[in-house]
Order: sequence, then C-alpha cells, then structure tokens
Amino acid sequence: MNKLKQKIFLYIARCKDNTLYIGITTDTKAKILRHNNGSGSVWIKTHREGKIVYTEEYDNYLDAHRRELQIKKWRREKKENLIKYGTPIIYANTSSARFSTANRTT
Repeated sequence: MNKLKQKIFLYIARCKDNTLYIGITTDTKAKILRHNNGSGSVWIKTHREGKIVYTEEYDNYLDAHRRELQIKKWRREKKENLIKYGTPIIYANTSSARFSTANRTT
C-alpha cells in the first residue's frame, strides 16, 4: 500500500501576553483553533489566545521535533529574529544586532 506522506509543520504562536509557544502539527489552522478553543496546550490556555507567527515545513516528524527542541532552547531574542527575519543570527561582536534578510518570510 502506498501512503501519502503528510507534511509536518513546526510553528511559533504568539499569545496575547506576548509569550511564545513552539509546537509541531500536521495542520496549523486546526491546531491553533484547538489551542484557542481551550482543547490544546495548557500553555496557551494560561497565556491566552495565540496567533501563529512563524512556520517551517518538514517531511517527517523526527526532523520537525528536533527543530522544535532546538528552538525551545534559544533565548527570546533569537526566536524573535527568526520570526521577524527568517534567521536567528545575532552577531555578538557588535553593539547592535545585524540581520540577514536573505531568508526572510512574510
């Protein structure tokens, strides 16, 4: 039997109190609806309604899960750079951050 491969999405949701939630799913629209209806993550229930602000697409669960765990370890600034510029790059040798917009997503 030939199964269709389902895409897995890593997503970052911004809650009403400006906290970030990182997760993975096969359906981002359905997932955020579940979160916002109270049947999803306890984190989003606690921090109020979320909106997906960033996604990445993967062919398999393992790659998406590895990326989720990686991003969850990052500082807030790095996560915000990923959301805003599509890259988490922060240059430590300068007084202000520089951003690469080559991979920017809108």
